[in-house]
Amino acid sequence: ALRAGLREITKDSPYVAEVRGAGLYVGVEIVIDRDTLEPHRALAEDVINDMRDRRILINGTGRSANILKIRPPLAFDSADVTRFLETFAEVAKNRL
Repeated sequence: ALRAGLREITKDSPYVAEVRGAGLYVGVEIVIDRDTLEPHRALAEDVINDMRDRRILINGTGRSANILKIRPPLAFDSADVTRFLETFAEVAKNRL
């Protein structure tokens, strides 16, 4: 549900190359351009900081730190998924 929601939120974004993951480990790759896949570290940092300001902690990872690393706790239920996606949608609306 988390990955599907992230894909839906970011499907039209020119800055999101891919949403991928396994289990509760999810990555959202932020790029300058979907064609060249050039990493966009600054935008990834902005999204991370905006989420932190809204009390949701995620990190950056990858060679260029442009992949949003989402690792929720094991006790992450459907209400938490909804809260995360609603918050991410607010941030994405302004940033992505």
